[in-house]
Amino acid sequence: MKLAASAAAIGMPLFGFAASCGNKASETNKEIVIAVDGVQKDFYNEVKAIFDKSESAAKGFKIRFIEKDVFGALDFDVAGATDTKVVSDIFYAPQDRVTTLVQKGSVVPLDEFDSELFTEVAKQLGATTQEVEQMRSFGQIDGIKKVKNMITPITKLYAIRHNTEGIVLASNKTESETRVELTNANTDTLAELVKEGKAIFRIQDFWYGNGVLAGAFKQIQEKYASELTDESTNTPVDLMKKILYNSDELAKASSGFIQASTAEGAEIPADKYNKYFKEALGIVSKIYYPLWEAAYKLNEAQFAESVWAKKGISQGDLKAVLSNDMGSVQNKIFELMKNNKINYAIVGTWDIQNAQQSGNAQSFFNVINVTEESSYLQAAGSWSYLINIRNANASKDRRQAFKELIKAIFTVDAYKKYFKKDSKVPFVRNIQAELKKSILRDNAELDNEIQSLMTELGYTNIDEYRVAFEKELKTAQQYSNISLSDWSTENDHNDPLAESNLKKASSITETITASGIITQDNVNEISAKIKDQVALRNAEAAILGLSDVDRLTGDGQSWQLGKEIVKLEYMKSHPELVQNSNEDTMTLHVRKVEKAIFGANGDNSDEKDALYDKIAQANLNGTLNNLIDEVKNTALEFAKQASTNSNVDEEKVKKAAELYFNSYVNTALIRQWSKSLIENNMALKKDQTPSNIKVSQVIEKIAKYDKSLSVNVVLNVLTSTKSLQDNGIGILESQSGRIDGSNPQYGVVWGNWNDQTFGNKVWLESLAGLSGDKEINSIDKFTDAVASKLSDLFSQSANAINESNSSTNVVIN
Repeated sequence: MKLAASAAAIGMPLFGFAASCGNKASETNKEIVIAVDGVQKDFYNEVKAIFDKSESAAKGFKIRFIEKDVFGALDFDVAGATDTKVVSDIFYAPQDRVTTLVQKGSVVPLDEFDSELFTEVAKQLGATTQEVEQMRSFGQIDGIKKVKNMITPITKLYAIRHNTEGIVLASNKTESETRVELTNANTDTLAELVKEGKAIFRIQDFWYGNGVLAGAFKQIQEKYASELTDESTNTPVDLMKKILYNSDELAKASSGFIQASTAEGAEIPADKYNKYFKEALGIVSKIYYPLWEAAYKLNEAQFAESVWAKKGISQGDLKAVLSNDMGSVQNKIFELMKNNKINYAIVGTWDIQNAQQSGNAQSFFNVINVTEESSYLQAAGSWSYLINIRNANASKDRRQAFKELIKAIFTVDAYKKYFKKDSKVPFVRNIQAELKKSILRDNAELDNEIQSLMTELGYTNIDEYRVAFEKELKTAQQYSNISLSDWSTENDHNDPLAESNLKKASSITETITASGIITQDNVNEISAKIKDQVALRNAEAAILGLSDVDRLTGDGQSWQLGKEIVKLEYMKSHPELVQNSNEDTMTLHVRKVEKAIFGANGDNSDEKDALYDKIAQANLNGTLNNLIDEVKNTALEFAKQASTNSNVDEEKVKKAAELYFNSYVNTALIRQWSKSLIENNMALKKDQTPSNIKVSQVIEKIAKYDKSLSVNVVLNVLTSTKSLQDNGIGILESQSGRIDGSNPQYGVVWGNWNDQTFGNKVWLESLAGLSGDKEINSIDKFTDAVASKLSDLFSQSANAINESNSSTNVVIN
């Protein structure tokens, strides 16, 4: 690789493992700070218990916990890394945050911190040679280093891979029924399942779509092996790393998506990898085009003859699943599965219990091939541990304390605690096997406990009771966990608060029905309290004076607010709301603004639960209207201080604030109502006489039992070693490294793929209106349109990098 540009030329700060990076106070400090999310409490309590028995603890080292959600723990500016009050000494990060943390200069190279740390952890885990290589590859950053005004490649280890998670195929059929269908030559690929109207896959979400693209690239790489070989290393070219990359030939950023074009009379050549990208998009289209065609292209008569219509699926349903709002997309897919209108979906292992409850999923398999020739090669789903840069100059004893802490984190007992709460499966198979043994022992005890409950209620077993449970209790239980907030609704682009953008109270109340312990009087009571609500981005757009929700963006991302709509001065004075702190591209985070105005970050379940409790208490105290007024006034103050729109419409701001806050109020009131019913009713025995057990106790025991079943599914599918043909559930296939390939600019890929292309409802609808030579009437023409769209978007992304003198490489020393 020839890299001739200087560090100054690419405009990147140089971060290194230098003496200046450490915090003097941390050299001998005996306190280690750990940020703890709600679901991590049992896990970290176990880690602390193990650490407290270590030699370092005997020397006075202690662990101090601070409460933070997993993503909030990673959101801080560069200087903030040294703040021991609010920032952790260790970071638990998803794969796409590893590069970001290194780019910010917030973490230490592990081999330089302690040359034996990684090796000792791997040895403790019993990792195989191959697993050790995979762990090291996953935790490395391939960056560049300045040496005598020249740039040279450099690789350093920053993270230790902790777990494995993945995307799996969910089916509402039994395992045996599903296996028969998935081994049938006519339905053994994702493309064939879509063609038959049996499946809808949310590939516009790049976490899911990247597996289709990577599988296509693998097939293409094998097909053009001689062309796609790096001559300098004699290794295959990784096309996933060419999505947005630094081209040595062009000496600037480029993308394999960029096609040949003409600009200002000049011919601009295609990227050297473009023909392979175009071919890959043809494979992507095989599972997307049938949905788009049915949703947007077919007229009413044609659609009536489609496989979708014959299953009771409407064009509105299909348009809903081609949105960029992934929460709504998933809900719609699960709704269609539950109603048996489709049979298959792809879900994250973190969502298996949700798929069971909301989608009636009965079995789970590793994802089958996309086409006969192309596999589904998903990004390796893992979280990793990194160490805060403030410990760069730590004393020998403090470094040893970190080693003992990290080793405590990677014990079977600690893994078990995390797995039970959040289904975190260890990466190393040896620990997976140990965890399986432990979970099986626990499940045997739980089986005895649930059987004892069934006997007390007069039932033979849990399967017999489930019929009664579905009728009497499950509906009430689901209302206790309901969540009604939406991310974005874009039916009307002239007014974020237009009637068509609202979720009407009637659409909520019609889902609340009398069933089991819920009487019609109960339904009438809660229905009278429900109000219209609006999605978050709609509310923030209206508060900031925007007429179109699509304008609520920052740095090209729908989850950020840029300086075009928020005053730069306001951003600088409110660092707690900032997402991107670079002054040229400074942005606020939509969720952080949500917390500032409404009292909770919608991505943080603990914060939401606390707000629900606050609202419920205000409802009991008769002070709910006061709370609503506080929110409206906070929103108005934000609008006046932050909006670049000088004409603040006070009434509209207050209306927007109340409409979004209603999503929290509606949720809180329904939960409060449901929990009251559950707590104040006794469970009925099989003979319909009251038992001595509260409904709430039965639901708690059933939920615990069902949770054990779902975590077993997670463990079984991720650790499976048998193919479908061998009567197994398939074998998970994943890419070797992190999806971003150590590229700090990779964030734009998500927006380009989802918000601007495959999830862009306005653009998708516009394609259907093209006529003449431009009419989209075949899969090839659709692929051409997608290729052209992505070419434009990635050209803009590459140009932005080049014009700002940024780089697709991390600069490290």
